[in-house]
Amino acid sequence: MKNVFILLILITVIACNPVKRAFKPKFIEDTKVEFFTRKLCINDTEVVTKTIHDSTIIKDSTIVIEYINQKFNFVLDTTVNGARLSINHGRVQISYPEKVQVKYHTTTVTNTVRDKGLESVLEKRIHDKDSTITALSQDLKETKACARKYKFNFYGLVALIIGLLAYRAFRIIRP
Repeated sequence: MKNVFILLILITVIACNPVKRAFKPKFIEDTKVEFFTRKLCINDTEVVTKTIHDSTIIKDSTIVIEYINQKFNFVLDTTVNGARLSINHGRVQISYPEKVQVKYHTTTVTNTVRDKGLESVLEKRIHDKDSTITALSQDLKETKACARKYKFNFYGLVALIIGLLAYRAFRIIRP
């Protein structure tokens, strides 16, 4: 019984815990990649949006220019193109309305909080795919060059055979 108890304690101490194994530094990267590929970390991206509403302010004002001169002794009150001209016993007054429109537009501020782990996994995948594309394009260029070489050799061989056949036919016809 004592041996069984010691054996059980020894197995418990030595036993491999999969959670501890997953969080070891050499396995943490693979665990992170698995989490993101299986989409287990859904709440990694948070978007905070603050919207400032737009508004329009229209200012109505009247600009008045007044001049006093005692030489004018008559009364005149008229409106020309929205501007009012008034002359009253030497007092000249010009007033015209002015509209100033100020607009404030909608501004939307978006802040994105991203998980750096997800970004690193995506960047690694993009880098791997880019290197694969580069390697495959290089292989394709080499294959095209090799195909051109074989095509040139094939056409040369066909021309040589046609030349030999023409030579043999020429020798048969001309004894």
